[in-house]
Amino acid sequence: MPTAIDENGRIGQFHLDRDGRNMAVSVKSYLRQRDGNFIRVEDCVVPYGDSRYIEGAIELVVDEVLIIGLEEWDLVDQLWAYIATMVKTLSESDRCSTSFPDQSIQLTFQRQGARILVSCEVGEVTRSASARSPEFIAALRGAGQLFFRKMAELYPAHADAYRQMMKDLGS
Repeated sequence: MPTAIDENGRIGQFHLDRDGRNMAVSVKSYLRQRDGNFIRVEDCVVPYGDSRYIEGAIELVVDEVLIIGLEEWDLVDQLWAYIATMVKTLSESDRCSTSFPDQSIQLTFQRQGARILVSCEVGEVTRSASARSPEFIAALRGAGQLFFRKMAELYPAHADAYRQMMKDLGS
């Protein structure tokens, strides 16, 4: 699977769809620092804030559509736990959804043949895009595994729970 850097310096895995267009699925995790700025989770060397309330964001881009981003920051470890459950549920069901931990934002995955329609409702706005199922699930699993490994390192008291979330994500 080739990778490329876009005009904004983002790295993503690109795939060709049926029409020969490039399609990217990019998933990145961020922690929110005390000053309100965000740092990529893999760049963190010290924990931020209370281990029971880890603020951060997940940036999910599908086919060049920003589904969720920094504006939708929340309790990021809980959000990742919800997404891990969604990935597990999607293997048994054609549709799953979750609300964000602390906001009225709805994230939905819906299987459509070999593709998954990913949508996010934020207030009156719904952002959605379709991705090939294997690539989408692989991108979520990879980013989730990276997130939970780093969280186990930063917050060792919760390492067992983070390891369970990695199992839920599968590989």
